[in-house]
Amino acid sequence: VRALGEPYGCRGRHNDDSNNRCPTRCAMARLREKRSFLLQAMPFMFLMAAGSWGLSRFLRLPTQVKDDRARRRKQGRAKFDLQQEHEALLAQVQDDYENVRVPGPRNPNRKPAD
Repeated sequence: VRALGEPYGCRGRHNDDSNNRCPTRCAMARLREKRSFLLQAMPFMFLMAAGSWGLSRFLRLPTQVKDDRARRRKQGRAKFDLQQEHEALLAQVQDDYENVRVPGPRNPNRKPAD
């Protein structure tokens, strides 16, 4: 238990009558000042790095699942070949086929622009 007015980390008893502060800096307080980077900054930097890594792994998962599904769908398909499609359409076309223009939904009374 810390005595009233005793600095945090100081466990030694001192000979002075003032109960305000240690006349000589306690070893624990000096150690705390030297290690403040290790005690405060290092855990913070570790948590930031670990959080960044964890979030990147977590957010990569949906994209990876989507890519795997697309890859599985593409595996069973044959490649598209324009020449094969053309030959298949020619086989379906009858000999009496004639290409006829279909009139569009234009107004027949329309005048062309000047």
